[in-house]
Amino acid sequence: MRNIAVACTADGRISDHFGRTTHFQVFTLENDEVHVITTQNVGGVTLQPGQGRHGVGHGGENGHHHGHDGILGAITGCEAALCGGMGQGIAATLTRNGITPVVVAGAYTPEEAVLAYVSGSLTTGAIHACCGHHHGSGEA
Repeated sequence: MRNIAVACTADGRISDHFGRTTHFQVFTLENDEVHVITTQNVGGVTLQPGQGRHGVGHGGENGHHHGHDGILGAITGCEAALCGGMGQGIAATLTRNGITPVVVAGAYTPEEAVLAYVSGSLTTGAIHACCGHHHGSGEA
């Protein structure tokens, strides 16, 4: 059995920013079938739509720092974490914890992305240099 996490927004789309992920859909693959086994809120906190981890208890100046323990706790035991965008810091942390970081490029539903990932046909993007974005004035 293989478990793969997909970082999602509150409305179920693939999140474009790992650090603002509200929850993960965790899929299991068994006997060539994909099933959602759980939806994990990040850090045990139920977030409102549009509210992400960088702005809620994430710490650091302007609500931004690179402690992602709550996120890691939500995806323990997964072989890969799929997201629309992530920085080098979290990618390295995922790798150190035995989770393959994957940036999804293109329009996929979470289930489509998992199916494409396991078949080797997923269109992927680059890990972003950390910290090429700013959070102080509502920018992403």
